[in-house]
Amino acid sequence: MKYRKSCMAFAIVFAIGTVLSAYSQAESVITTIPQPGDPNRVAVNLLTGLVYVADSGAGIVSVIDPRTNTVVNSIQVGIDPVGVGVNPITSRLYVSDIIQNLVYVFDIHTNQIITSIPVGSGPADIAVNFRTNKIYVTEFGALTVGVIDGATNTRTATITGPVVPFDLAVNVVTNRLYISDNSPFGAVAAVDLDTNQVVAEIRTAGQFTSGVAVDFVRDLVYAADESGTLNVIDGRTNQLVNTVTLQSDLSGVAVNPFTRRIYVSNFTLNEVNIVDGKALRQVASLSVGADPGELGIDPIRKRLYVAHFFPGIVTVINTEVH
Repeated sequence: MKYRKSCMAFAIVFAIGTVLSAYSQAESVITTIPQPGDPNRVAVNLLTGLVYVADSGAGIVSVIDPRTNTVVNSIQVGIDPVGVGVNPITSRLYVSDIIQNLVYVFDIHTNQIITSIPVGSGPADIAVNFRTNKIYVTEFGALTVGVIDGATNTRTATITGPVVPFDLAVNVVTNRLYISDNSPFGAVAAVDLDTNQVVAEIRTAGQFTSGVAVDFVRDLVYAADESGTLNVIDGRTNQLVNTVTLQSDLSGVAVNPFTRRIYVSNFTLNEVNIVDGKALRQVASLSVGADPGELGIDPIRKRLYVAHFFPGIVTVINTEVH
């Protein structure tokens, strides 16, 4: 069973590679989708394309159908859901409640709760390694990252390292976790998930590192500093190898490994910056409305989802290039 699930995981990863596209600046805003609460983080099921949005303060997770760009379901969960992650292989949805210090587990076929898992103080961002069936959650109040075993629904380990762990990204191919440090130091911690030990703390070029994303094809990590720098880290050497200067107040980061486009939200300029990962330069920006924050990407269906905490919308962007 473990072998079959591992094969399925790699099949998902490498099947995405069949959606390769050539370059052009074709990104455009498709629509905005009103949310009943304050959308915080976004997760995409790569198998079904369904999009899950944690509506902080509303106590729900909104489910968006990418075919109609409408909310087709609202899952009641806790008091203040902040983080959300999905495992398409096990059909499980994970939602963190920053007030109750819980991670809720849902069956995505029925949208029914299976259990809740006590975690450390202030659980926020969630990352899922669908190959190993492990779930990672930033425990903002405890300044740690908790490890959850998806097979037993228990918290099994604690990762310590960054001063202020903020955003998470998993490379399912190398089994590495990357944690942004949202402190004045600015850094990204690389974690060996076989041992749950930090193997490197890579200083970034700026301060208050926020979003982080992984290009698993090239083993590159992209991290945004709120001070205005997009950092490029080589996952093989754990070295900062390049930077792209953007404008300040950067937030979320997403990458499409097949088009080599990196997307960075700027919550002051109300736009998403588009960076050519091959040339390492900004090639465009899209106006998306007030306070764009966390990003979720679907490289198969070529869609980018932008959560706006205020005024409570999700922007849908077409990332198809020709």
